[in-house]
Formats: sequence, structure tokens, C-alpha cells
Amino acid sequence: MLGTKQVLPGPHLDGENLLNLMEQEKVNKACGVPTVWAGVLAELEKNPGRWKLPPHIFGHCGGSAPPLEMIRRLDRFGIEIKHLWGMTERRLWVRAARSSRICWIGRPRKNTKCAPNRGGPPPFVEVRIVKDGAVAPWDGETPGELEVRGPWVAGSYYDAPDQAKRWSEDGWFRTGDIATLDAEGYIRLVDRARTW
Repeated sequence: MLGTKQVLPGPHLDGENLLNLMEQEKVNKACGVPTVWAGVLAELEKNPGRWKLPPHIFGHCGGSAPPLEMIRRLDRFGIEIKHLWGMTERRLWVRAARSSRICWIGRPRKNTKCAPNRGGPPPFVEVRIVKDGAVAPWDGETPGELEVRGPWVAGSYYDAPDQAKRWSEDGWFRTGDIATLDAEGYIRLVDRARTW
């Protein structure tokens, strides 16, 4: 939506090749799973000063939660790692905070379809937590199923009418992730349950 350049590394996901590409293309935002970031970190620590990277890189990490120690060590090289959440049906990405909420994701805006500039769901996507058929309070304690809806969220599975239960009656996609949502809009994934 911003018209920015995308740099795709293809099959070359080792730390050295990624850092060479990031330097050459002046990458200031990058995505990878923890093992990819671990390779980048290993190269940076083995060869400090070798790469002339932008002074601040926003690094997004998906697949699984990045270890806190890795986040701290990459930060020393100017790479700020944020934890993303997503799934095939919805490429929703919400980010971890850097403070005491390091294991939390998100920061959706309450009562809006627009994402904040720094993290949260993409434009026009909403999130909510549902427990026992009702929207859960934003108290950071009440767990319920994470649901999403918006124009970028799947509306059904092709030729799979038996999967219709994955969508609520009011059109929200039921992710199967159990989470809490606090008063500031941070989401914490606490479990996985397929209740549908």
C-alpha cells in the first residue's frame, strides 16, 4: 500500500548472503523466522563492522517467538526485532512490545478498522477476543479465541463447506488461537484450541 521496494532473497537465507543483500539494497525492514535471525546474528558477531547497514533496521520475526536474548543481541547491531503473528488465511501481523510486554503481540486500535502506524493489524483489519459467545473484556487476563475480520481475511475455504464453522455468524474468522487482550490493546497468545 505504500509503494515501497521489496527485496526477496530467494533460497539464499544464510546470514552472510542476507547481510550482503541487505547492505547492497539498503534494506531497513526485514522479516524472518528465528533461525534466519540467528544466522544473521552469528555473522554480525563473527564479523563486526563488515557490513554497512542502515542505522536502524526494523526486523520482524514470525513462525515462533524469538528468544529474548537474541532480540537483545541483535539490538546492539541496530536491528530492532518485533514478534509477528500470522496465518495462511490471514496475514495479520502484530508486533511484540520491547518492554515488559516482550512476549505479547499486537497493538490494535480499539474500535477502529485502521491500523496504527507502528504495529497492529494491517489497514482495515479488526481483531477481537471471544469467550463463551461474547467479546471478552480488554483486561489482559480473560482468555478467549482470537478472531479477525477484514478485506484481507479469507471469507471461506474453497469447496470445503464442512469448514464453515471457522467463521462466526457475524463474519469473523475464528483463528483457533487462545489469547488475552489488555487495556492498551496488546494481545498475548496463551494456548491453541480448535473449538470449531
